[in-house]
Amino acid sequence: MNSKLKLFLIFLFLATSIIQIFSQERRQIDSLKTLLTQVHEPADKIEVYSNLVRLYKNINTDTATEMARQALLLAEKTNDDLNIGLIHAELADIAMVLDEVESAELNYKLAIEYLKEQSDANQIIRVYLMLGNRYLEKSNYPEAMECYLNGIRTSEQMNDSTLLANLYNNLGIVYLNIDKPEQALSLYSKALNLFEKKKDSANIAGITTNIGSIYIQLKDPEIARSYYLKGLEIFKSTNNQSGLAHAYFKLGLLDEMQEKHREALANLSQSLELQKQIIVNSSGSKTMFLVETNIHIGITFLELGEIAKAKEYLISGYEKAMQTKQLSLIALSAKNLSKLYRASKDFENALNYYEVYKQFSDSIYNEENIRQLTLIELQYQYDTKLQEAELQRKLDEQKHQRQNLIYLLILGSLLLLLIIVILLLKLENNKKRKIAIERKSLSEKLEYTSKELTTYVMYLLRKNEFIMSISEKMKKLMIEAKPENKRVMKELISELQSNTDMVSWEEFEVRFQQVYTDFYKKLTDNFPDLSPNELRLCAFFRLNMTTKEIAAITYQSLNSIKVGRFRLRKKLGLSKEDNLVSFLSKF
Repeated sequence: MNSKLKLFLIFLFLATSIIQIFSQERRQIDSLKTLLTQVHEPADKIEVYSNLVRLYKNINTDTATEMARQALLLAEKTNDDLNIGLIHAELADIAMVLDEVESAELNYKLAIEYLKEQSDANQIIRVYLMLGNRYLEKSNYPEAMECYLNGIRTSEQMNDSTLLANLYNNLGIVYLNIDKPEQALSLYSKALNLFEKKKDSANIAGITTNIGSIYIQLKDPEIARSYYLKGLEIFKSTNNQSGLAHAYFKLGLLDEMQEKHREALANLSQSLELQKQIIVNSSGSKTMFLVETNIHIGITFLELGEIAKAKEYLISGYEKAMQTKQLSLIALSAKNLSKLYRASKDFENALNYYEVYKQFSDSIYNEENIRQLTLIELQYQYDTKLQEAELQRKLDEQKHQRQNLIYLLILGSLLLLLIIVILLLKLENNKKRKIAIERKSLSEKLEYTSKELTTYVMYLLRKNEFIMSISEKMKKLMIEAKPENKRVMKELISELQSNTDMVSWEEFEVRFQQVYTDFYKKLTDNFPDLSPNELRLCAFFRLNMTTKEIAAITYQSLNSIKVGRFRLRKKLGLSKEDNLVSFLSKF
């Protein structure tokens, strides 16, 4: 059989398959439309409309949108919160197909509001994942983290692991973007185990390339390249076009970092060509992926000295990033446009774009974002401990009930012959019950005190922020104040600033010692020359807080905290290999 005949037969087979699929969908649509005229109950009509939306979604988005809106009107009239939430999720999915990311974000938010009180776990988890992806694309890491953690929490509560691996993976991306590669690697490992159990080749390849990105941060590009190439091979074997586009993009970034500009251009161009063939990007917005790729192609042309091509790609990327409010891409394109115009001696445009770069890069990594991430992590850690304690309590209760049942069966069968044994067993049982009650009381007290400590840390942060905000406003007002009022205002400012940590830190230490009894005493017994500030720093590290988190809460600079930690390690006699947090956890 010659090659032309083979190609013709393959084409004929594919065409026949497509016609059969289309005919089947057409019959289903016609059947549902007929059914729509026969049902009259709102709930039944909503169900038919929803099925039509799912069928039309990938073949006619306009009709799918209209069907969804009809279903939404019925659901709103009947106050059907579950279906209102589900329909908003469908509208968001349609918006993602059309790459209308702002509309998608709005509908996902509305879906969460209606679904979070419902019992449909899988849908609310999926919406948390999709909305988190949208925030991640916008570099809004606190909101993305909160969505993913809510999704993980709901998955665990509802015992639904369908999307748990995806949530772990994307939360790992958040940690990687905020320079916490160890946490990212831990989450990627959890996700990889779950994907391997499902034999999900596409996501295994995706995780593999993500792990490669960790080694970029760890400054080991060759290991990173091996992971990227491994992911690329898996994507090729499964003919996953979207995955291939991402893998070539990652390789292009790695080449760019290693100043292999021609190789970078080849890989980025290959990614761009694949992206143009993709109808829907399953991992996020197609437009944003295209924008990011265009920007990096522009950067590569700039490094190669091809200014005209660099300008074309960078300006195109910059304008699209502005439209979609993608902060990190705005900053990246503006930075390189500034460099381009500076090289062209156009210093006015160079300065303008540099100012845009500073504005948007600072907004991504500002102190408020760091604080929000810290508080979200603390709250999640506390909620997790609370859930574990509640689960343990229920297990203990079930165990106790089983024991009682066994005792009753034994007592019933031996009632006449073993009266003395029965009395002894009852006494022993009462004793056990008393011990269990005491243990439970102590456990609940510790849980309550731990909650107070976490809540107080949050309160302390907000209180100090409020006081410092008032101080700053009074400083500005003092410039225009009358001379006789300036002295009084200066005294008030001084008093406010000194009050930010006076009483509050004393309360913090009292609460801390209620949870970690004798921590300070044991430390001072072993290290009597520790100052009060060093003891407080020990308390923060005992709570496993990072340097950034401590700086955000105490309003000290990162450098001050690092210097303090260095001196503290010296006083504690720790070597470079010793872990400070592990050491303090022994006290």
